[in-house]
Amino acid sequence: MIARLMRTLGVLAMACGLIAAANPAHAENRLISLHSNKCVDVSGPSHDNGTNIHQWSCHGNDNQRWYLENYEDGYHRIRSKYSDKCLDVSSASHDNGANIQQWDCGDGENQQWHLAYAGNNYYMLKARHSGKCLDVSGVSHDDGANIHQWDCVNGDNQRFRVRNSGNYTETKFPIVLVHGVSGFDKLGGLFNYFFTIPYNLERSHAEVRVASVSAFASSEERGEQLLNQISNWGFQKVNLIGHSHGSPTSRYAAAQRPNRVRSVTSVDGVNKGSRVADVLRGTLSPGSNFEGTVSDVVDKMGNLINILTGEWHDQDSLAALTSLSKAGMQDFNDRYPQGMDTSSYCAPGGARDNWVQDPWGGWHEVKYFSWTGNTASTNWADPLNAPISFLGTVFDLPNDGLVDVCSARLGKVIAEDYDMQHADAVNQLFGIRGWTNPVSLYRQHANRLKNLGL
Repeated sequence: MIARLMRTLGVLAMACGLIAAANPAHAENRLISLHSNKCVDVSGPSHDNGTNIHQWSCHGNDNQRWYLENYEDGYHRIRSKYSDKCLDVSSASHDNGANIQQWDCGDGENQQWHLAYAGNNYYMLKARHSGKCLDVSGVSHDDGANIHQWDCVNGDNQRFRVRNSGNYTETKFPIVLVHGVSGFDKLGGLFNYFFTIPYNLERSHAEVRVASVSAFASSEERGEQLLNQISNWGFQKVNLIGHSHGSPTSRYAAAQRPNRVRSVTSVDGVNKGSRVADVLRGTLSPGSNFEGTVSDVVDKMGNLINILTGEWHDQDSLAALTSLSKAGMQDFNDRYPQGMDTSSYCAPGGARDNWVQDPWGGWHEVKYFSWTGNTASTNWADPLNAPISFLGTVFDLPNDGLVDVCSARLGKVIAEDYDMQHADAVNQLFGIRGWTNPVSLYRQHANRLKNLGL
């Protein structure tokens, strides 16, 4: 059983790498170029096939409004509200300089676009057939400057803000999403741990970052890395949303620097440890050759994630395992009790509002929230469902396959009966899920934070 469990964990960790970055939603959007602050515009305007697409000063008319329609595998068709036609690379060309036009919407890959997050709420729009990016010709600032495709270089004339008229998720402070064990921010600049979630928050004006911390390390080490990133981004305060091991990671950051954190939200978080970690810890005799071999393999997996993300973090799988065990989390909770009720294992969530002292003696209010799924199996079309369902067999309590509902409680418990397994909570794999839509949960929570003035 243990060998099977180890293989399953390996499959789970590697499968978590196959997570795409952006997925659409039906809303009227403007596509605004970073370099010129002008809008992608249907020339004329015209309803004809072949009508040129250029940039023009933003005026809000329908020929500058676009629907981003989910196609498949993280790609979108971009349909004009004015003409009901789609952005199209002329003649399905692979050449630099191939023109962008509108054409009747179809299934061609020259009408399929991937929104690759380029930072600061901007995206590069990559054509599926050519791998090239939507590009304002000559980096021009002029009205009427042509839009074509070109090799992706992340230039300001290839980066577009996707804006709509709503501000449903526009929180006062930026939202930082914190990944769990074996996680990452984005692999190869494309595959995002939080599948489509950053985009779906940003499309109604949230400012979002995805943290990059060690895939395998202690909660404290990951928390220090998180604090360094918040400082490097220049944010005064942030709202942290942590999945799985991302929850104690975020809790540590808030406890150490409450002056930088306005709220902490746990999503299927390991707040009192995981039975899976206990089973693994029990099979690895401390100091044994077997422990050393397993640790070395998992640390190398973490180093591979470093390579694929382009960011280097130290890996310590044994420290991660200890942190995620029930004994490890009990020690953590003794030192960082904010938002926790530790009177019993299945005690309700702790206080939502906590006053936390910073290292200089100042006091700061930090709000704590949580939600979780309570089923280890949701959709058998999801490749992650089978291994997660198997892991769920080690629990005696309702669980999501890796964390039981009692462990997931923190602060104000929003809900603990969502039809989600552990990967569903971050919209993995590729948005295949059960009845609960996790994207909606993040959007609703951002609106909750907004209404609280956070």
